[in-house]
Amino acid sequence: MSQRLPAVFAASEPTPPLPLLDQTLQRLQGVVNHLHSTLDEAAMADWQTVPLSGRAATLLDSLPAGVLLIDSSGHIAACNREARALLGSALLGEAWETIVKTYLAASEDATELVLADGRRLSVATRPMSSTSGQVVMLSDVSETRALQHLLSRRSRLAELGEMLARLAHQLGTPLATSALYAHELSRAGNDPQRSRELARRIEKSLARLRAQIRDMQVFTSTAVVAGTETRVGDLIAAFQELVRPAYGAAGALLRVDSQADENCVRVNAHALASVFANLADNALQARAQGLQLDVRVEACDGTVMFTFSDNGPGLTEQIAAQMFEAFFTTREEGTGLGLAVAKSVVEAHGGSIRHDAQASGCRIIVELPRLDDDARGRSQ
Repeated sequence: MSQRLPAVFAASEPTPPLPLLDQTLQRLQGVVNHLHSTLDEAAMADWQTVPLSGRAATLLDSLPAGVLLIDSSGHIAACNREARALLGSALLGEAWETIVKTYLAASEDATELVLADGRRLSVATRPMSSTSGQVVMLSDVSETRALQHLLSRRSRLAELGEMLARLAHQLGTPLATSALYAHELSRAGNDPQRSRELARRIEKSLARLRAQIRDMQVFTSTAVVAGTETRVGDLIAAFQELVRPAYGAAGALLRVDSQADENCVRVNAHALASVFANLADNALQARAQGLQLDVRVEACDGTVMFTFSDNGPGLTEQIAAQMFEAFFTTREEGTGLGLAVAKSVVEAHGGSIRHDAQASGCRIIVELPRLDDDARGRSQ
């Protein structure tokens, strides 16, 4: 394959003067580019016209994956046996883009394609080092994906079974207690004081059962919490209103330092105030005597941060690792859903909740997206 190269200088020409240097360099660059193009075409022509050696061809056809060589124009220059089995025998010379549109469909995974019969192919591409073409490798991952789906389903069923077992235990305890008190009530006879006490205990057990069901409904809800633009100061005021009676009765101290009252967040104010009240109630349960809960609110980069710090005994590493899991509780009468619900509600608002293990006592940090001035203007 001989081609005439562009001449740079005639043999009889003298060495060019310096002013012609730029022009000379441009002509040399043209020669180099021409050589590169010629080599690429020659290399691709070899792939198309020169058969592979017997050993190389056998190795390529023995691969459990389809291999295709795509030339610089996007056409299939070579392929192995597995590629033909996956896509059909008439591949050589076809445009790879046409093959993809004809035989394959996109999947939710950008690195996979789906055949008409439902098989899934993993697609990997690599550029050729010596040419402007590329190598495409197709691997049938149908069985792998089916196994992954089966394992995922079994895992979800196992989690569901564990959740149902815990739920049955949590619901069973107040139901059994209520049944016991009801039986004793039926035998109380004409003792009004005893009857009132048993009725009060039944009411308490049923209230615990209602709380369990309510928390379960919130935890399992997939609906996005509807929110409105709310001043941080109003959200904190609603939270304080919820916890004031319990903290007053226990003689606990609640201190709020808010540096972000005029900032706004888009939230369901009742739901978030209830989450904050739950955090405050947990602190009260951990240390009823001499409790001090400090709540600091500050505007950060794009968020509002709410930090709840108490002077209680703090959490062990094991408890901290499980505290946001459903049905995990360290209290005998706890539902085990309070913090799981808190996490669910906060995340539904696009926020986050975490435990600060470095703090003394217990410190919980909640961050919510802060509305900037433009967002506030659009919502008005």
